[in-house]
Amino acid sequence: MYGVILGSVTIGFVFSIVNMLLIPLLKESFTSAVSGFIVSAGMLLAAAAGPLIGLWSDYIGKRLPFIGGLVVLSFSGTLLLIVNNSVASAFGGIILAFCAYSFLGPYSSLVADRAGASGANRGFGAVMGVVNVSGFAASLVINRLYDTGTDVTLFALSAGVLLPFIFPLLSAPRREYFKRSGPVEKISLRSVVETISKPALFFFFSMQFFAWFSIGGLFPFITSFLSSEASMSLSTAAAWFGASTLLSGVTSFFTAVTAKAFGEKRLLVVSISVIASIGCLYSALYEKLIRGTDAGYAGVIVFLLFSLGLGFYYSLSSATLTKLVEPHEIGIAFGVNSIFMILSQAVSVAIMGGLISIWGYRGMILVCTTGFILSALSAVRISPSVTGAGL
Repeated sequence: MYGVILGSVTIGFVFSIVNMLLIPLLKESFTSAVSGFIVSAGMLLAAAAGPLIGLWSDYIGKRLPFIGGLVVLSFSGTLLLIVNNSVASAFGGIILAFCAYSFLGPYSSLVADRAGASGANRGFGAVMGVVNVSGFAASLVINRLYDTGTDVTLFALSAGVLLPFIFPLLSAPRREYFKRSGPVEKISLRSVVETISKPALFFFFSMQFFAWFSIGGLFPFITSFLSSEASMSLSTAAAWFGASTLLSGVTSFFTAVTAKAFGEKRLLVVSISVIASIGCLYSALYEKLIRGTDAGYAGVIVFLLFSLGLGFYYSLSSATLTKLVEPHEIGIAFGVNSIFMILSQAVSVAIMGGLISIWGYRGMILVCTTGFILSALSAVRISPSVTGAGL
C-alpha cells in the first residue's frame, strides 16, 4: 500500500499542470473560450475511456498497465507544451486533460483493491493527502522556476510526473490478480447502464456531478482570477493555489480519524455545506472585497477555507463509493463515476470562459456555489452501504 500512496505523487503533478498552468499557457495562443474547449475535449475523451478502462481492468484483474500508459502519455503531453507551436500546444492540452481525468478511475480502483472497504477511509485519506501535498510541491516548482522560463518549469514538472510511478511498480505483488465474478458478456455498455440505474448509487452520482461541476469551474480559473482581479503574478497565484492544495492534503490525512469521530456521512455532508456557505458569503460581499486594497488576500483566504472542506470530500467520496458496490464491481463503478465527474467538469470548463466574459468572476463563483448546494442536498440522500462497512 505504501508504494501506491507514493505513486500518487504523479497524479498531484499532472493535476497541478492542468489546474495551474494549462489554461494560462493555452491562452498565449488561443482565446479563453477556445482554451476551455481544448481542455474540455480532453476531458470528454477521458469520460468515454473511463468505463472501458474500468471494465477491462476488472476483467483482466490488473490496474497498473492502464496507470502506466497514462503516466507515459502525461509525460508526453507535458513535453508537447514546450514546443513553440499552437497545434502542439493544443494536442498537449488535450492529452494532459485526458490523462488527468483518466487517472481517477484505475488509481481509485487500485487503492480500493489494496485497502478494502474497511480500510477505505484510511487508504483514500492517505492517497489524497499525498496527491494534494505533491500539488503544493508542484506549485513551489512553478513559483521558483516560472520566471526563469516556461520550458525549464515544464521539464521539472515532467520529472515529477514520470518518476514516482516506480513506487507502485516495485511494490506490486507478483501476481496481482482478482477474478471478476460474472460472465464475459457483461463487459459491455449494459454494465454501465446497470451501474447507473442502481438506486443506492443514484444520489451518490448526483452529488459527484454537482460537486465536480463546481470544482471544475473554479480550479482551472483560480490562477487567472488571482492574477487579473487581484493583480498577482502568475507564479504568486500558483503558489497560493498550491498552499490551498497543501491544506487539502493535510486535511485528507485526518479523514479516517475525523470520520470515525463524527460519522462518515455526516462529515461528507458538512464538508460540502461549509464550502457552499463560504461561496454564498463571498458572492454576497464580492464587490466590497474585490475593490479593497487586500482583494487578493481575501480571495486567497476564501480558497484556503474551501480547501478544508475539499480535503475531506476528496477522500470521503471515493471511500463512500467503495462501500456502495460489491468488490468485483469496483472498476466499473469508478469508471462510471468518472463519467459524471468528467462530464460535469467538461461542461463547466467549456461555459466558464464565456460566463466570465459576460458576468465576470462573480458569476463564476455564484454558479459554482449553486453546484455545491445541490451536491450537499444529494449527499443527504445517499443510501446505506451494501458491503456492510457502514456509512
